Amino acid sequence: MELTTSQKQLKKVAGVLGILQGLAWTVMSLTCIILYLQKRKFFFPTSYMEEVNAVIYEIFLNRANEGFTQQLLTPRVFTGFMWVYFLIDVAWLLASVNSKVNTVVFIYVFDCLFVVLNKNGGELRLALRAWVYVTIIVCILDLITVIILGSDYEKCLEFMRRINSENTVYLEAECANGILPVLVITAKGFFFWIVNVIFARIIFKIAKRLKQPVRPVP
Repeated sequence: MELTTSQKQLKKVAGVLGILQGLAWTVMSLTCIILYLQKRKFFFPTSYMEEVNAVIYEIFLNRANEGFTQQLLTPRVFTGFMWVYFLIDVAWLLASVNSKVNTVVFIYVFDCLFVVLNKNGGELRLALRAWVYVTIIVCILDLITVIILGSDYEKCLEFMRRINSENTVYLEAECANGILPVLVITAKGFFFWIVNVIFARIIFKIAKRLKQPVRPVP
């Protein structure tokens, strides 16, 4: 079964979304890993954005910082998540690149990992389903990370109120500046997370409708 014109366009859009997001998150996650492994940085912010960057670094990337009470995404754990994101987003990038070499390599990898896929399904069908699987994994990981960040935000507020009840506004702002931007970025602005879920469903349906070619019996 050949793809219709609209299906081909949807496949291209999905590929572009995967390339852009996969590349962006590969760079961001690798940057976080490098910052964590480097010696501690000291910030002297002179603007609001520099202050936000400094707070984010202290909460998530300063390996000398053990975090606030009951913080789940401590710098060490956060960096572990970044390693997972790095590997998955590299896979997402490869799955989205419209290159014959990358497609063949990725098909082979997923043919080995996902035995539930029919090996007689054809390269296109298998490549589309591979893209769907990676996208779903990314969406699930995003959702889990956002939930954990939301929990850490509440714990951060409680911690700040407990250590200084007289200056809670400033301290709560530190929690907001340090955690909420990371939460929004992780959720891909929420908009792109929803778009990814929708396209994963669309591409899965397209792959499902492709007929499996029948191999001649030797």
